[in-house]
Amino acid sequence: MDATGIAIGTLGRNIPNTPMLGALTRVTGIVGKEQLLLVLKTRLGATMKEKVVEANVSAFEKAYASVKEG
Repeated sequence: MDATGIAIGTLGRNIPNTPMLGALTRVTGIVGKEQLLLVLKTRLGATMKEKVVEANVSAFEKAYASVKEG
């Protein structure tokens, strides 16, 4: 999974944290995808513009979709 490529493509910057979180969520299955997305939207939405939150959600979703379940 190309976390850097996903981050640059969705966020416009090399900040691979959210894509890595998406991949980790898919591989481990410890936390549900929808539950994590809700927390991500809530936490980021408290301090960031909606456009940035949407870009992070997109980065999460792309990374999640790009890896196989563990």
